[in-house]
Amino acid sequence: LQPNVAEFLDVVMHDENLEFRIEEIEIGPDSPLLDRSVVEAAPRDTAGALVLAIRTEDGRFIANPHGDTRLRTGTILIALGTEPQLDAIRDNARTAGRAS
Repeated sequence: LQPNVAEFLDVVMHDENLEFRIEEIEIGPDSPLLDRSVVEAAPRDTAGALVLAIRTEDGRFIANPHGDTRLRTGTILIALGTEPQLDAIRDNARTAGRAS
């Protein structure tokens, strides 16, 4: 019913010239992003990735989370971006001393 949306997703996810991916990034217990906002975790002006949704530690999904939504241990960010953009968020979400 929404062919433009379907085509956009198909292009973004399958066009080899575009390097966009959708990934999940978990906030670890020692992450420097704990109690930070979504905007602080993935600032559009530096990371460039878009946080599409978060899954809270109690399992709820919040689509298009407000920028001031606070991140807790176990929060999952669902983000769209290029590999370097997602790596920038992942590096910030990493548990101290461990790779995600």
